[in-house]
Amino acid sequence: MEDWLPVPPSVEYLNRASEGIGVSCSWMQISAAQLAPEHAEQYPILLFFYPIRPTSDVYNGDATFPELITNIQPVHPYTHVPFGLLTALCNYLPVASMLQRLISELSPYPPPHRGLYLTRNYHLRDLHNKIVRSLGHDPDDLFLKCHYSLFILPHGTTRPIELCSYKVSPSQDTSTNELLARLYEQDIPFKIFTPRIE
Repeated sequence: MEDWLPVPPSVEYLNRASEGIGVSCSWMQISAAQLAPEHAEQYPILLFFYPIRPTSDVYNGDATFPELITNIQPVHPYTHVPFGLLTALCNYLPVASMLQRLISELSPYPPPHRGLYLTRNYHLRDLHNKIVRSLGHDPDDLFLKCHYSLFILPHGTTRPIELCSYKVSPSQDTSTNELLARLYEQDIPFKIFTPRIE
């Protein structure tokens, strides 16, 4: 599968995103082999799945694609920061005032990590279901115990990027290493990032 993201997930990208929301945190990219069980228990890891291309057939509730972008992209200087990054950090770091304000301002909007209705978009639905099954959830349960980062609208552009990320935590029934093994088995492309807590 071709990586079509204009800005592929990278350490530099996540570092800039963290700095932009006032979080003292830097990131490193690791392989599954480098992820020791004790590491997975101590720190969050962020999985970026790609490529996933949004279309007009993607729905969130009764909102169509253009309305969805409006709903989850209120005018705010930090709305292009991956929401998966925010949700992953919120559970592990003291909430910075900038981050707290962002979460407060976004609360009236449909959070992108609340789930998707993937009607009629068979490619996206198929990939979504593979990931859901790897997480041990029913494919039809769209409100998952994980977090999406969806429909990121880069500054100065009108073309949305759909970047899907899941926060993996030790509290889930499936261990991190078991999850990664399942993802590899199903040939789902992803990159693994983990924060260096400062």
